[in-house]
Amino acid sequence: MFREQVVMRLNEDIFSVLYSSDNGCSNVSIRVPAGTMILKEDRGWSDEQLFGECNYNLLVCGAPGLMNLTDTPPVPSTYYLFRGESNGL
Repeated sequence: MFREQVVMRLNEDIFSVLYSSDNGCSNVSIRVPAGTMILKEDRGWSDEQLFGECNYNLLVCGAPGLMNLTDTPPVPSTYYLFRGESNGL
């Protein structure tokens, strides 16, 4: 339900300003890091808790759209860069 009601309603076009021809674009749908960050805030998780949940909890993986066991969640640096932070690197 979270994926349908929240994640799939995120307009990826509004994030296009984050990417340009000289710095590339995200290799995953922007909905994945955005959706997991919404879950993080809703659950009150730390970054470390989020990363653990994304790596080991299939329900958390499925919520933003990582539906196959071969789908890998973005690495922590993806989240930090998405948030505009460099302190996590």
